[in-house]
Amino acid sequence: MFGTILAGVIVFIISQFILKLILEPIVSLKEKLGLLSAKLLRHQSAIVGGSASKDIIDEIQEVSASVLSSANAIPFYPAFSKMCKIPSARQLLESCRSLNVVLGDLFELTYGQSPNVESPKERRERLRSIGSGLRITTTYAVSGEK
Repeated sequence: MFGTILAGVIVFIISQFILKLILEPIVSLKEKLGLLSAKLLRHQSAIVGGSASKDIIDEIQEVSASVLSSANAIPFYPAFSKMCKIPSARQLLESCRSLNVVLGDLFELTYGQSPNVESPKERRERLRSIGSGLRITTTYAVSGEK
C-alpha cells in the first residue's frame, strides 16, 4: 500500500515537472508566434507600403523579442523543436533578425532620411521568408502568388 502511494506521488511529481518545465513554455512560444502572426497580418499593408507608425513598429518589436525570450525558456530546445514542430533556434533567430531589418527600414522611412531601405516588393518577400522560418502566416498572399 505504501509503495502504491509513493509511486503515485512520484508519477505526479514527474508529470508536474514535465508540464511546468517543458510543455507550458512550448505552449507559450506557440502563443507568441500566433500573436506575432496576427500583428503582421493586421499591419501587413502598412509594413509592405512603408507607412507603419512608431506604435506599430514598437508593438511588433516587442512581440518579436518575446518570441525569442520564450524560446530561451524551453530546456533542450533543439530536441523539442523537432518533436513539437516549432522553428529551430537558428530559424527563430534569423527570422527575428530579418523582422528587425524590416522594422528598422520602416522606422527610417517614417522618421529618417536613409535612401537604403527595401522596396515594398522586397519587404513582402522578406515577410514571406520570415513566415516560412517561423512556420507562421505573415501575408494574405496565396502560395506562389507574387
